[in-house]
Amino acid sequence: MPIRTVCLISLLMAPMVADAQLPDDSPRMSPLVRVIAKVEPAVVALFIPAADNPQHFSSGSATIVHADGYAITNNHVVTGESGYAVLRGKPVRFRVVGRSPEKDLAVIRLRDHQGELPVVPMGHSHDVMNGEMVAVVGNPGGRGTTVTSGIVSSKGTQLSAPSALWATQHDSRFRDDYIQYDAATNRGNSGGALINMDGELIGVVAALIPTEQNSSFAIPIDRVRLLLERIVEPELMHQRHVGVQLNPLADWAIITAVDSDSPAQQAGIHTGDVITKVNGRQLKNPADWLWMLNETLPHGKSINLIVRREKESLPIELTPRKLAAMQSSNPPADESQIEPGLDFAFYDGKFKLLPEFEKLTVSRSGTVETIDLEQIQGDQEDYFAVRLSGFLKIDQAGLYRLSLTSDDGSRLWLNDELFIDHDGNHPAMTLSRLARMAPGLHPLEIEYFEGYGANVLELKLERIDGEASGETTPLFKRAVP
Repeated sequence: MPIRTVCLISLLMAPMVADAQLPDDSPRMSPLVRVIAKVEPAVVALFIPAADNPQHFSSGSATIVHADGYAITNNHVVTGESGYAVLRGKPVRFRVVGRSPEKDLAVIRLRDHQGELPVVPMGHSHDVMNGEMVAVVGNPGGRGTTVTSGIVSSKGTQLSAPSALWATQHDSRFRDDYIQYDAATNRGNSGGALINMDGELIGVVAALIPTEQNSSFAIPIDRVRLLLERIVEPELMHQRHVGVQLNPLADWAIITAVDSDSPAQQAGIHTGDVITKVNGRQLKNPADWLWMLNETLPHGKSINLIVRREKESLPIELTPRKLAAMQSSNPPADESQIEPGLDFAFYDGKFKLLPEFEKLTVSRSGTVETIDLEQIQGDQEDYFAVRLSGFLKIDQAGLYRLSLTSDDGSRLWLNDELFIDHDGNHPAMTLSRLARMAPGLHPLEIEYFEGYGANVLELKLERIDGEASGETTPLFKRAVP
């Protein structure tokens, strides 16, 4: 929402009215009222100071999903790295734990609060039904927590699709769906909660269409679940390796993979184990594992787990080890034979997905100083594929965000590993991923195809730690033949 002055004191000085004490069988105690009473304390109003004037604030909302104060909001809400949340009528500081700019999601952590906080349990969105009743809880206009209600209007709306007619003729699997609902939503509701009648979080309020009535949209919670690990990245952030993967859509912390020669494997953890406790605290869902790692990894100490294996509960002591920075998989033997630029190979053809390049015939090849589609494609506007190769030069060790934007599909290979898979026929969209990288020349390969219409291919590099943080121009190098 637009920057505005917000007087926090006015929120705190508002008259407090005691909750009505009604018998349980009162007709006023409807299912909706019961749900709101349960979830309302766990949705907080956010206020973020403007970078150029800390006396001015923008506002938004967030939903607490863990008792230690972890909350989910929109990336566009938290324009800075910290701010204030109004919790139980008092301002508390928060800091940003992680973010996904392109998916408009962020995780924050409330600080300086007393005791465990109320939470909204994360539900599922795959079974959302058109017409089911929902509630929206948020902070419209910065006035504090407000509740509205309505129904799900459409369980799968694609905001990037031009029309329903267009969608009948195009593959839209690679576009993001949103839950459309008709409950009143205003600026400041962003980041707030879309709640079902089981009192579960099924969506994160993200957008509205101001020219339409009652057309608002929430990011489905299943997509949030799938993205949380990439948003928080506790092992990368704290440079400690554990080595397990969990099913983010499960209702418990079930291990789906154990990395070879990892601390988890050495501790005796098996695929199929269910983590039930970490250092004596119960895990209720896969996201809890991320919050627990974020708390324990900075200390560099062993982690005491209880895992359920078939019918047994087993104690396991797991000792994380230092996570090494990504090293160049194949550095050039003679750096004097390196010059700026990338090699490219160009292929003609009609593609709906990235092709198997090894089976294609190269139409032409050459070099470019940077990723320049206009130069590569020449007069051919549609129906082609490109493979670029070279090195990405990293001058300083650090934590970097690599963002790949394309229209249509693309992939980024880094150090001979698939790093970002952004395949499919889609408009200009971005996918990003974090990497802790060592200095040097890192082998890089970018695959891309263009169907028809607009064409875009960009790679951005952003340092997100240290004094040198900020976006930087990627330095591409190629080996001189």
